[in-house]
Amino acid sequence: MVSVIPYLAETSEQSRSSHQQTDRSLVRRCLQGDRHSYQQLYRRYQAQVRSSLYQLCGPSHLDDLVQEVFLRVWKGLPKFRQASQFSTWLYRIVWNVASTERRQLAQAQQQTLSQTVEQFHLEFFLVLFMASDYIYLHGFASSPNSHKALYLRDRLSAEQITLQIPDLNQGDFSYVTLTRQLRQVEALFPDNGKPVSIIGFCFGGLTAAWLGQLHSQVQRLVLLAPAFQFLDHWLPQLGVAQVERWQQEQYLPVYHYGERRSLPIHYQFVIYLDQYQEEQLQRKIPTLILHGRDDKAIPIQASRDFASQRPWVQMRELDSDHGLANVLPEIWQEILKFRD
Repeated sequence: MVSVIPYLAETSEQSRSSHQQTDRSLVRRCLQGDRHSYQQLYRRYQAQVRSSLYQLCGPSHLDDLVQEVFLRVWKGLPKFRQASQFSTWLYRIVWNVASTERRQLAQAQQQTLSQTVEQFHLEFFLVLFMASDYIYLHGFASSPNSHKALYLRDRLSAEQITLQIPDLNQGDFSYVTLTRQLRQVEALFPDNGKPVSIIGFCFGGLTAAWLGQLHSQVQRLVLLAPAFQFLDHWLPQLGVAQVERWQQEQYLPVYHYGERRSLPIHYQFVIYLDQYQEEQLQRKIPTLILHGRDDKAIPIQASRDFASQRPWVQMRELDSDHGLANVLPEIWQEILKFRD
């Protein structure tokens, strides 16, 4: 089949900047007659479309099928609803092209496909290739309105991705535990099995790591200064006398950065957390750790130890402290590279 996809040579500067443009803006330019924007969409999704068609139809006629998909995309752009995600719309076209090919192959071999099997494959395909849900888990004694949470929410929003940011305090910080946070976030997972990506900071990062271990639906983790070995760092800072007093009196005043005041936390926080042994975190899930070298709250060595024992974990060391406030643009660029 002769390629009908509009082509326009691009400079290296255009190539570097194309990734920063959203699907929605590229579609808008395509509708204005900008063929270069269409070429960027083609390059962005060509490999995924080819892989999907290969899994659905095999290697036969693969090049022709890829061309057919992008021909339909080009012709169908005027009917594309801007409120929808381009990737979901594209993969429905992929499914339609694949279904036609499979029907033709079945007819040639005098076979028929069961309608229930077709429906199962369709639902499986859409679940597999729909964009992942994104969840951000804030740190210990923090809130959904933290600077990091809002920064990442705005960056992802520009990519047409909604970032869920649950309040892990649940209106009762005194009785927060790792177990309670796990149950709270699990309830946010889509019922249809749609993949979930989790970004977690500090104790939210530790919670994210355990969610990744416990749920195959979690497909990707970004951990910002994760609170590995949390009790090993925190309890010695409190001192033996204060820890003993906490056990006896059951409550310890802790400064809550979200509330900007001290709030009591129950000793059950320690009891529950001590039940989770980090050596059990062994699920091979793509994981990116970003940690500041000058972190005094959770020393960077905790992340180094974790990553060194797990080859599927990538780690980037940043010139920052625990808060990571001065490296947010750098964090965003690392997330973009990791996501792609």
